[in-house]
Amino acid sequence: MSNIVQDRNTSERAVHTITNRIKMQQVLYTRDAVRQTTEGGFHRVLRKNVSYNKYEDHIQRIEKELMKKHRLGYSALVKFLILKEGQQQFGIPFLAS
Repeated sequence: MSNIVQDRNTSERAVHTITNRIKMQQVLYTRDAVRQTTEGGFHRVLRKNVSYNKYEDHIQRIEKELMKKHRLGYSALVKFLILKEGQQQFGIPFLAS
């Protein structure tokens, strides 16, 4: 009888641990990062993730080539391309560097 109670307690702890890990991962990936400025105040930094499936290696190669061509990091390249496309689609002013 005590083995059944111990097994149940062990199972409940395992489920609780897994649930907490999932919740923590969700918090880490969905929250805005808060950065402290030099003036002592705080401002929010929004972070987003990009996922690639196993058949999208060609996209990553193009991404690296564009980063080299424009001499930009990943984040700056994404912003640059969004602004460039926004200008073409919506006539939003954009200055290329």
